Amino acid sequence: MAVSVTHPRLSTAAHHTPHRLREDRNGEDSTRIHARGRALRHRGLLATADGGGGRQRAPAPRAALVGTASLCCAGSGSGRGGGEMTRDRVWPWVACSAAGPALFGTFYTATHHLPASPVWTSVYRVVPAAVALLVWRPVLPAGPWWRRSLILGGLNFAAFFALQTLAAHRLPGGIVAIVIACQSMLVPVLAVALLAERVRLSQVVAAGIGVVGVALLVEGAAGGLDWVGLATAAGAACAAATGFTLTKRWGLPPGVSPVTATGWQLFGGAALLVLAAFLVEGTPPGLDAAGVLAVAWVSLGATALAFSLLFTGLHKLPSAAGVSVLALTAPLAAALLGWAAGERLSGLQWVGMAVIAGAVVAGQRAQRGRASTQDVAGAAHGVTSVRGATR
Repeated sequence: MAVSVTHPRLSTAAHHTPHRLREDRNGEDSTRIHARGRALRHRGLLATADGGGGRQRAPAPRAALVGTASLCCAGSGSGRGGGEMTRDRVWPWVACSAAGPALFGTFYTATHHLPASPVWTSVYRVVPAAVALLVWRPVLPAGPWWRRSLILGGLNFAAFFALQTLAAHRLPGGIVAIVIACQSMLVPVLAVALLAERVRLSQVVAAGIGVVGVALLVEGAAGGLDWVGLATAAGAACAAATGFTLTKRWGLPPGVSPVTATGWQLFGGAALLVLAAFLVEGTPPGLDAAGVLAVAWVSLGATALAFSLLFTGLHKLPSAAGVSVLALTAPLAAALLGWAAGERLSGLQWVGMAVIAGAVVAGQRAQRGRASTQDVAGAAHGVTSVRGATR
């Protein structure tokens, strides 16, 4: 009788061949993920697999690690950090955020059609915008968001618009633009204090260079300085920077879009402005046909749409300090609109515009850097999550 003898090693190899083939197919990806995880652990950014520096157990099969890490990287995050954002998703949100301040710049082309009352002008700008967003997304705040909407609306809209308009009546427009542009240097300080954000020196330098560019853009606009006007312009910058940072800190309630939350802020700001307008300036001034058209654009385009775009990008992007530099596109857009309307710009003003554009781009390099770090952290988190699940 013929006896068939199978070598144990051959049997084991044959039994595990499909698994080894799966490992070979995914070996390159899994090796790269493990290398990223080791690099993060070495830098102290990632805990060990067992969460406390103890003995690590055997890793799960590489194919499972690759699949799970891919799912973790693809998942969308929420909260102050903007979630795990891939590098190719940064620039669309940067463009979205930059479009908001660019729309702000169109406000200056319509100011001569608006009444001279600073508070009522702000009311005409904010109330229609609040109504439009609340009608489009009819969701009311709940719980602490009533109080937060009132605070954010008071800072971002009521205080900022009223103080900005009052400063524009006491100072040349160029001086107001320079002072308010300084908010991009205040936000990094507040981001460190309120968001625990790691602000890069390049972001602060980019903001400072942008302010210099605004000063070049509005050359010859110094005129006589009024200390009350300077104080109100500085107050507008502080209010905008504080409201901007708190908007990032408090984030969004579950299931609420940035557009809806912007409508809540506009509603809170409108309530405060209407009360202040009646107390300070009395009855509202009338509007002619051109004034009605100007109010329609300023409220819907330069306020509702503009702030919806800006705050959407603020909630999506990881760095609030980087987004604040995009506010410098407002004077840039205003200057370009004036040039398109026939105004002559000097060579120094064109240099200022180039400096602003360079500062805006340089200020977003941190967004790319933080997104890349989050990509690596997401992949490594996928590896450690699978290891913990296989114990």
